[in-house]
Amino acid sequence: EKNYVLATIHRDFNTDNPDRLTGIIDGLIASGEQIVFPAHPRVRKQIEKFGLLPSIIESSNLRMISPVGYLDMLCLEMAAKTIVTDSGGVQKEACFHGVPCVTVRPSTEWVETVESGWNRLVEANRDSIAELLRVAGSARQDVLAFYGNGRASEEITDRISTGTTE
Repeated sequence: EKNYVLATIHRDFNTDNPDRLTGIIDGLIASGEQIVFPAHPRVRKQIEKFGLLPSIIESSNLRMISPVGYLDMLCLEMAAKTIVTDSGGVQKEACFHGVPCVTVRPSTEWVETVESGWNRLVEANRDSIAELLRVAGSARQDVLAFYGNGRASEEITDRISTGTTE
């Protein structure tokens, strides 16, 4: 637990562009971090099309696995030391789980995750990704509160059962 980086890359602008996908894969490998990469079949196809599979196979730190279901993905997210993604939902889930996130996109709809320091935006290039992954997992220890404390259903149940409306 907390000894790997979870990578999930699927957006067309990253996976259909050979320079961007190469930069991402090379950055993951160059980071030296242990990477778990559940890759969608379409992404695997692009990796093969762009000739990136040999470098993944030869790397000692990037483990590409089959896609996983939602609950398994949540477990992988919670146990990761850092998440690198281009997914909007995974960025927010990373914050829910208190896991630092590196987002391979020029912008995000979840600006509060960047403003709080839990999420960092990075371009799809080898050096930027590798450097950010080396430091991202050790940067934060505090817990986010701007999405709530995760106990809303318990508080609602308590209020209903006691008749409290405050």
